[in-house]
Amino acid sequence: IYNRKPVTAVMDPQPLLIDARARLDQLSRILTGRATTGRMDELFVVTREGRYLGLGSGVDLLRLITAQQV
Repeated sequence: IYNRKPVTAVMDPQPLLIDARARLDQLSRILTGRATTGRMDELFVVTREGRYLGLGSGVDLLRLITAQQV
């Protein structure tokens, strides 16, 4: 699908790293501050003590915030 391009051609060289202990409001401010296109599908890497835990997205964040408010 990527025409045998190296991974460095399609990866984000500076991914957004978020510590798992970050509060949702902190994450929301970070993501909205970075949103230049208005898209909520930007991915971020969730870490704990510098180790990879998983991926999250703006949509995931909206779901969590909505669940807290309900």
